[in-house]
Amino acid sequence: MNIVVDENLPKLTVETLRSNGHVVFDLRGTPEQGAEDLEVWNKSSRRKRFLSPRTRDLQATEVNPISASS
Repeated sequence: MNIVVDENLPKLTVETLRSNGHVVFDLRGTPEQGAEDLEVWNKSSRRKRFLSPRTRDLQATEVNPISASS
């Protein structure tokens, strides 16, 4: 699975995902670090990657996966 994680997810989680064969793009240390959650969601959707944020800001009501992927 292709996964995007934000900088708030523990590095151990990233390492565990990678060791289990997942392709993980970690926003930590990139220009996207600290970006608004909805912006990160939209970029992840365009890249066909699952987004795993560790935040309460990104609510299910804010994102429509059908429209976000089109």
